[in-house]
Amino acid sequence: MLTQKLFREGYAAGNAVPGPLKNVEKEFLKKYWAKWKASHTGRCRAMPHIKTFTRYNGQKLAWLLLTSSNLSKAAWGALQKNNSQLMIRSYELGVLFLPSSIERCGSGFSCTSNGDIKEDKCRLLDNSEVRRTKLVTLTWQGSRNSGLSSEVIPLPVPYELPPQPYTSEGMLCPSAIVVILRVLPNFISSADVPWSWDRRYTKKDVYGQVWPRQVQLYTFQDS
Repeated sequence: MLTQKLFREGYAAGNAVPGPLKNVEKEFLKKYWAKWKASHTGRCRAMPHIKTFTRYNGQKLAWLLLTSSNLSKAAWGALQKNNSQLMIRSYELGVLFLPSSIERCGSGFSCTSNGDIKEDKCRLLDNSEVRRTKLVTLTWQGSRNSGLSSEVIPLPVPYELPPQPYTSEGMLCPSAIVVILRVLPNFISSADVPWSWDRRYTKKDVYGQVWPRQVQLYTFQDS
């Protein structure tokens, strides 16, 4: 469980997750909220603001979508004019990871300038190899050196699977689930509840602040 003392920014980090109490506490949503946990990437204290969609089986991934899109009509669109047109209000950007669309470049890929991968070692997977190619998380414990007949591609999923729910009714089943995952921080240790930016928190954070933050205005007087 993440407490208010673990996040680097304290309660102020919650400004990045604008979830009002009236929405977060809707009964049908409670079983979908999951806690942010990222020990394997060293990001447990980093404030999450990420939208991902994935289907997983243990630490294996059928696909993963990393996107800027919230679960909203503005992002995904809504049918209008007797279902004759799809109205999308927001421009969004995302990357869909599929075994069939990832190039084979050694054991993985790099997002940094000092991790260049030679182009001549990269090639698209053909149809015969797609069935034997699998995406896995960084915590997958199997062998990654299975030869060309069984390609394993690790993806740097920043959170741990399966997600740990806030309630006993949450999703704990570790296999074959399609997850729409929104991980929410838990700033308080006395109650196991997800963060809401308009909830009152009286326990002090790492900076000795409560939430909403109490601000005093000072005026300078020239003597």
